[in-house]
Amino acid sequence: MAAFIASYAGPTGQPRTVTIKAANLAEAKKLLRRRGIRAEELRPVNLGNTQDGKANGADAAGLKSIDLNRLFEKAPGVKEKAVFASKLAALVDAGVPIVRSLDLMATQQKLPMFKRALTKVSLDVNEGIALATALRQWPKVFDQLSIAMVEAGEAGGVLDEALKRLAKLLEDNAKLENQIKGALGYPIAVLVIAILVFLGMTIFLIPTFAGIFEDLGAELPAFTRLLVDLSALLRSSASLYAVGVILLAIWMLNRFYATHNGRRTIDGLMLKLPLFGELILMTATAQFCRIFSSLT
Repeated sequence: MAAFIASYAGPTGQPRTVTIKAANLAEAKKLLRRRGIRAEELRPVNLGNTQDGKANGADAAGLKSIDLNRLFEKAPGVKEKAVFASKLAALVDAGVPIVRSLDLMATQQKLPMFKRALTKVSLDVNEGIALATALRQWPKVFDQLSIAMVEAGEAGGVLDEALKRLAKLLEDNAKLENQIKGALGYPIAVLVIAILVFLGMTIFLIPTFAGIFEDLGAELPAFTRLLVDLSALLRSSASLYAVGVILLAIWMLNRFYATHNGRRTIDGLMLKLPLFGELILMTATAQFCRIFSSLT
């Protein structure tokens, strides 16, 4: 196992070096591409005279392989992908080579995950891999629709036109999502405020009246007794167990929804909701027609 030192430019252009161990030069280049590093210079290191450097390089490589920041990286949304498709279409239509276009898009990208993905895609395309195949290696960044549109554009020799249609499609989807959020914003806000008011009255206000009712010694109606008992339950330690049970139920529901049968069951129930079911159905129908039209 040999060691190699790679020199490359950082995100802001500053020179950087990294030591990597590989069986040969080709394997070292492959490992660098997997990390998204475009080496300007790659040279072997004499391991016999640099034992300390080997240890330090191994430690540095180990630290680089564990990046906690990547666990909290934000995946690009519909708007970011729409802007990417529109800019890439303009560059391709202007005659800029696809590798150069991807490099320009990577330097302008602010999201770390999206930037790293574009850098890696550019390296793969430069190695002769098809653009759609390179995009397929980043499922968190590029969805199946984008990959299918790019693949169709490459096969038909109309990549710029396919990217324009993809940008228009993503923009329409983003507009539709904003309309849905606007339509659901008011009822959700009212529901949240109602729940907060109910909890505030149950936890802080009802105990005061409960003490007055006890002093009077009068028999309370069933609904009032229910509220008093609920207030006592929420103020006790048993409420913590109830919260735990609710969180466990939500986790189990998510696991069930991740399965095929679970998704069909829950989606079927969602479509039967009085108000939201019709909205979900119309949204899905609009997205299907728009996507199918673009693909056709």
